[in-house]
Amino acid sequence: MERYLEKSDTAFVLNALSSENKLCAFYCLDAGADNFLAYIMGCHSRVYYVPHASDLLFVEMVRIAKEMGKSTVNLGLGVNEGLKRFKMKWGGRPTIPYEFIELKRRGFTHNLLKKLEYIL
Repeated sequence: MERYLEKSDTAFVLNALSSENKLCAFYCLDAGADNFLAYIMGCHSRVYYVPHASDLLFVEMVRIAKEMGKSTVNLGLGVNEGLKRFKMKWGGRPTIPYEFIELKRRGFTHNLLKKLEYIL
C-alpha cells in the first residue's frame, strides 16, 4: 500500500481512529478519474475493532466524492459474499461481469517473476 501511495498523486487514505487513537479501520481511495472516486481497498482491525468504523468511513468517502464534484463512487469488485453484501447495503450494483481466477507460478517463470517484482 505504501508503494502504491508513493507512486500516485491522486491516491489517499482515510483513517478511522479509536478513542485511544489506535487505527481501527482505513480506506484507500483514488481520485484520478474525472467522473468518479475509486474505492481501492478498505480494512478494519480485529485488535482495535470499533463497530461500524467502516460505515463511518463510507459516509466520509461519499462526502469527499461530492465535495470533489465526482458523480459516482466506484466500489470495485464484490469478490466474495461479505464484500458484495457491504457494497449492496450502500446501494452498490454490479455493472461489469468478471471471473475470479488464481494463478499458480512454478519453476523458471515463477523465479523470474519474483526477481522482477523485487527489482520493481
